[in-house]
Amino acid sequence: HIPVCMNSPISIPRCFNRIAYLDELEDRFDLTYGYKPDHHHKMLARIESIVNDSESKQAWLKKRDNMLKFWEDPTGVFLKPFNRDTGWTIYNGEHADALVIWMEDLSAVGENVISEFLNIPHKIFLYQSNVRSQTHAAKACSYVKNNVKIDRKLCEKVYASQFVRDFYSDTQIDRMIEKWSNGVQP
Repeated sequence: HIPVCMNSPISIPRCFNRIAYLDELEDRFDLTYGYKPDHHHKMLARIESIVNDSESKQAWLKKRDNMLKFWEDPTGVFLKPFNRDTGWTIYNGEHADALVIWMEDLSAVGENVISEFLNIPHKIFLYQSNVRSQTHAAKACSYVKNNVKIDRKLCEKVYASQFVRDFYSDTQIDRMIEKWSNGVQP
């Protein structure tokens, strides 16, 4: 998770425990400061220093902007469009690489795509586990898929989101709306 707004950049917890994202905010971006309970005098000195610095507000905004820019899109997922024809895209970002794949196509293309993403010369094998039709929830899941209908306007509103439109074609979205609003399987 990437924090966007921080109300209290200085805190003194009862039980001091280092958390990775707070370390990142402190060490990389100088946005938070953590103190052990017996170091309250250091915390008070830091607060006084920040409060008395006439440039502190602008400095904090600049640090915040640097953090947001750094974590804006570490994988590059939103820098190029998702391939809605194949159902998967490999993104190579400055800070990380990411494979985005439709879960509904995982069994059909997953082995080849994941092998390509991991740069493995041979195909990996994916084994199915926790298959819904083989669990205690199979009957309930089947009932929902075949009988539950959602108001069409609500479906259209859900599927109108930019997130959905980035990853699914209009035809696919229409099929999903039809499926859930009329109970028709795509």
